[in-house]
Amino acid sequence: MKKILLLISLCPLFSFGASFDNRLSGSDSPKVSDTNYGKCYIYDDLAVLSRLTNDVVGEEILVKDDDLTCEWNLDHGWLVDSGEASYFIGKWHNWLFIDRGTGIDFRDIVIYNMQTQALAYSDTYATPVKIKSDSLRYWQNIPTLANKDNCDKYNQANENGLSLQMQQLVSVDLSNNPLKMTTQSDYRCVFIQ
Repeated sequence: MKKILLLISLCPLFSFGASFDNRLSGSDSPKVSDTNYGKCYIYDDLAVLSRLTNDVVGEEILVKDDDLTCEWNLDHGWLVDSGEASYFIGKWHNWLFIDRGTGIDFRDIVIYNMQTQALAYSDTYATPVKIKSDSLRYWQNIPTLANKDNCDKYNQANENGLSLQMQQLVSVDLSNNPLKMTTQSDYRCVFIQ
C-alpha cells in the first residue's frame, strides 16, 4: 500500500518537466496558439508570449499591449522578471498571474499590475488556485500541527509513514489596489511530499 501511495503522489511531479500548461481557473480566456518558440495568448487588450529557454528552468514571458501579434519582439512589450521556474498561468482584467516553483508542493503565485508593470503580490500557495467572485482563492500552509482532532487523515498517515500539512483557505480581493490577502474560515488537512 505504501508503494502505491508513493507512486500516486509522485505522478504529478512529472508534469513539471519541460513545460507547464495549467491555466488559472476563472481567468480571462485568450486565443491560444503554439509558435516556433512556445505559446502565444491573444486577449482583447494585449498579447502574452511565453517561451522555454535552455538558460533557466521555466519560461520567459513577454507582455505586449501595442502589438497584438505572436511575434517575439522586445521593442513592443515588457519582459516579466519573476525569477527562475516561472510559468504564465493567466490574466484577469489588469492582473497578470505567474506560477513559480519546481515541485508540486509549496509553489508561489506572483501577480503583476499590467498598467505599472510592477510586482503587486506574491505568496506561497497550495492547489487548487482559482479566481471566483473578483477574488483569487488558494490554500496556504499554516503552522498548526495535524492531529487526531483536526485531521481525518491522521491515522492513515501514521500507518503509512506519510506527512500531513494543515492549510487554510485565503483570498485576495482583485478589485482593490493594493492587493490584500485575507484568511477564510475553511481549513483542511492534506498529504504532502
